[in-house]
Amino acid sequence: MTDKQTINDYNREELIDILKYLYVQGSESVSLSSQIQSAENSYRQSRTAEALKDKRSKRSKIAKRLAVVVGLFFMFIDIYPTTDFFVSIGVRFEVFVFSWVVSWGLFNLVLWFFGFSDLKESEKITLNQQINDEIKQQGDINRLKQAQRELNSDSLFSYYISLIPQNFANLTDFSGMLVLLHDFRATNFQEAANLWRTEQHQQAVSQQQKKMAQQLQQSNAQIAQLRDQAQRLQRGQAATQDAAARANAQTAKVNEKLGNMERYGVRATIRR
Repeated sequence: MTDKQTINDYNREELIDILKYLYVQGSESVSLSSQIQSAENSYRQSRTAEALKDKRSKRSKIAKRLAVVVGLFFMFIDIYPTTDFFVSIGVRFEVFVFSWVVSWGLFNLVLWFFGFSDLKESEKITLNQQINDEIKQQGDINRLKQAQRELNSDSLFSYYISLIPQNFANLTDFSGMLVLLHDFRATNFQEAANLWRTEQHQQAVSQQQKKMAQQLQQSNAQIAQLRDQAQRLQRGQAATQDAAARANAQTAKVNEKLGNMERYGVRATIRR
């Protein structure tokens, strides 16, 4: 490898081996990236849930302490008309328990309403900084990142990937060109790249045509529905017009009879 070759200098068999190697290595790198992202997201969600749980626990503790104060207040105020010591103690204890339960619920509700259950923006920023620092110390995540660095820094991988034009250096293009080379539809990188881009364009056009056909089909269905509605309206209007015509004819007959009654009298109208 003293003189760097171009990707077009490799024949079909060599190019297949190169693209297979790049595809396998690239797939492994993508898999590691996905695992790293998943592990980081899982850790973030876990730490955020813990922070929210601690926040709500603090809210509950504050509500309990305030409820104790209220309970003690109602327990010791002198409003219990009894001279029996034990009865007085029992009543006061019941009042304390009742006051504590009610006050704890109310204070919890009030603290929740004023946002004591959620993290403030400053707390979120601080928490995110802490999580980022903690992620850097996570052994499992660091091992995945180290494996990815080693994979991407492999000398053979770095050499071959440097030969591939940047706009073709992805798994989709690797797999597409491999199919064309395997099927003997291309014998070098330039032919494979050009033919693959042509097929991608044709696929995009085909998808666009399918989408347009679906939209046209939907439009035709809507037009047919509107046409049916228009026809029903026309039939309804025709029926209404027929009924009106019959009503007008009946009215004309009645008017004619009334006119005859006025001109000839009732008998003449009956004879008619």
